[in-house]
Amino acid sequence: MSLTAHFIDDQWQLQTRCLKTEYHPASHTADNIADFIAESLKDYGLKKGNVVSITTDSAASMVAAARKAGEL
Repeated sequence: MSLTAHFIDDQWQLQTRCLKTEYHPASHTADNIADFIAESLKDYGLKKGNVVSITTDSAASMVAAARKAGEL
């Protein structure tokens, strides 16, 4: 799984950073994916209030994980 951040810097330039890419042999359930998102944000000192949107591939587990991550 990978988590990428997109943001506007002080010069109003779009920036993109891959925050984390990890192999996860466990089942990609909504709970496991949401935990990955929460842990990754915590690693970078980001709070859920810093997240404006989450883009997924529309898989049911990804949509559920995005919803759950917003509640963490």
